Amino acid sequence: MGFLDWFSAPTTPQHKYVVKNVLNETIAELPFRDLTGRDLRGKDFAHASLVGAIFDACDLRDVNFFGADLRNALFHRCDLFNACLAYAKVDGARFYHTNLDCIDLGGASGVDRASFEGSIVTPGSTIPGRKIVYVKQPEVA
Repeated sequence: MGFLDWFSAPTTPQHKYVVKNVLNETIAELPFRDLTGRDLRGKDFAHASLVGAIFDACDLRDVNFFGADLRNALFHRCDLFNACLAYAKVDGARFYHTNLDCIDLGGASGVDRASFEGSIVTPGSTIPGRKIVYVKQPEVA
């Protein structure tokens, strides 16, 4: 390494959060496990391992989490409108003040051990065995 190379060399290592599916195939590389404020609309995280991921104020509309491992993940102030979490593992997942309008959790495991405090759920949402926490009222024109 030459003298001038010391000035352009990175000072800290660049860490990435690599999201893999059940076949150990890389399906996404994200800069951090904390995905605060990310726009991930329509992303395909089917069968992804996202254990302990932090989604805060994220746009997750139409995201495919089919069969994903979301154990202990945090969803806070997120928009999961029309997201598919069918057959996902949601043990210990926390959905706080999150839009779950038209979400599909059919066949998901651990739903009884997930938290849905303050989240918006509508009759179009499929959350097996859960009471509706808050019904979104239709807007009056």
